[in-house]
Amino acid sequence: MAKYGCEVFAFDPSMGKEDHKHSEGVMFFNQALSDINQERLITSTNDSDQYEKEAWKSRTLAMTIEELGHSQRKIDIVKIDIESDEWICLRHMLADGTLRSHVRQLDVEYHIIMTSSNDLREYYSTVKWLERQGFRIFHSRRNPYCSECWEMSYINTNLVDLTLN
Repeated sequence: MAKYGCEVFAFDPSMGKEDHKHSEGVMFFNQALSDINQERLITSTNDSDQYEKEAWKSRTLAMTIEELGHSQRKIDIVKIDIESDEWICLRHMLADGTLRSHVRQLDVEYHIIMTSSNDLREYYSTVKWLERQGFRIFHSRRNPYCSECWEMSYINTNLVDLTLN
């Protein structure tokens, strides 16, 4: 995408790399997409049994947009592959309106993991919520490398610009 003049912002705390310019037009951030804003934490507790636990820096999409100074801009594509956390993040972004107002195209890798009878209802309600907010599927496929994963691409019909120049 950067080769076509797009600004690309990549976020992945699992790689253990600090924020940096990855290449021309591509910025990398050591941060997770989440439903909460949290700084990286290092905690030590228990007088006799000290331990360290590192928690990833995480941001909501709304906070990420604000921190990057993009509040007055539309985002062309948001791609989410966050190992089952997509469900809680999507519900948060739908509730706060960030997707509807800022994101033209949404690409999601869904992880369909059934641990209770309620899981299917929750997945279905989230997908229907996307639809009610104007998102329409234009591409879907099963991920050939992940048996419980589906890749879905949506267009936000609220932000489609049909004017021809």
